[in-house]
Amino acid sequence: MLPTHLGKYFSIFVLMIIIALGSFYMTNKSIQLPAPTGSFNVGTTMYHLVDTSRKEIYSYDPEHPFRELVMHMWYPAKLQGNETFAPYISSRLKFHIQEMLAKKEPFLFGGSGYIGADVITHAYLNASVSDKQLTYPIILFSPGFGGPHYLSTNLFEELASHGYIVAALNHTYISEPTEFPDGRIIRGSTQWAQFAQNKEELEKAHNRELITWVKDLQFVMDQLALINQQDPHHRFTNKLNLDHIGIMGHSFGGAAAVSLCRIDPRCKAGVDIEGPLFGENQDIGFDKPFMFLFGQPFTVPAGHPNEDYYNKVIKDNQERIAKLYENLTNDVYHIVLKDADHMSFSDWNIITQAKEPGKITHKEVIKITRALLVDFFDKYLKGKTSVELLDNTNQEVKIAFKARK
Repeated sequence: MLPTHLGKYFSIFVLMIIIALGSFYMTNKSIQLPAPTGSFNVGTTMYHLVDTSRKEIYSYDPEHPFRELVMHMWYPAKLQGNETFAPYISSRLKFHIQEMLAKKEPFLFGGSGYIGADVITHAYLNASVSDKQLTYPIILFSPGFGGPHYLSTNLFEELASHGYIVAALNHTYISEPTEFPDGRIIRGSTQWAQFAQNKEELEKAHNRELITWVKDLQFVMDQLALINQQDPHHRFTNKLNLDHIGIMGHSFGGAAAVSLCRIDPRCKAGVDIEGPLFGENQDIGFDKPFMFLFGQPFTVPAGHPNEDYYNKVIKDNQERIAKLYENLTNDVYHIVLKDADHMSFSDWNIITQAKEPGKITHKEVIKITRALLVDFFDKYLKGKTSVELLDNTNQEVKIAFKARK
């Protein structure tokens, strides 16, 4: 049975509060992401994708009428000796964010504290794909509502170093900001500011957006199949193992991971990191291995203008997660890191040097998270039968497991 200690389940606007509190003044300090532990060098590259089957609902730009996405990929790399490390974010994007901050423009759906540091990555820009294996399994990533995908770069580098190709995307007009190769930088849609003031419409808006995110992920899988046939960048042709695709998501992206695994047979295993179950019928089970990964319970601050609403959201999501856990018909894990917070599973706390939460440090949370992800996907995408997920020797980690019926 699922333990009653379920962790926290956030509304997207609770995430806004946490990130806003974590913002800090810009400095010139240098922060290095935790080094990957796998045997592969790591490469990274970017694709600009256009879905001509969908009109963009947030934009009326006649020059860009269709849904457009930016997909970054991290992968096992073969080095030639002339590669350079990829920047965490481009200098153009960093300058844009600094300019917006100087004008005191609000970031409706995300924080900006991470631009205060020069973040050093471990991935080589546009490196060749390693030829140690013929193909590599794929992991899709969907970020939290409003948060850019690169806030989880350390997870992507770790998985790539263990032999996975990670495809991470921003959900344009919600993931803020999104930079396109032609120079466009897309901010978050102002429509959501209206929803934030209308609690009756907020849940409906969440549910509609979840459908868009799942379609984004399905379109990315379609594009990966085309790239595998003939990569215009001459990098991934015949390198993608399309029969072994996993999905992981953080926060709202966790709900997208649940939904994708439920409806699309191409998804073979999924992970929900700190994700509330927005969307209709989210407690309906499915036959895919799945892992829930959460931190300490969240309490809405007393006196918050939407305190009653958010407390209801948290309670409802606790019940939904419990039902879904019981309804899943394949192996399912529910893991709680007691001292971790919502952003502990990303790069955020390390880059911003946030105050340590308690008995477990930020670096320990990242170490445990990366080990869990590698073990989970090794077991269910690579078929390594000898893999056992992290044991329960650490008193700050609580693991519940239900085997396939």
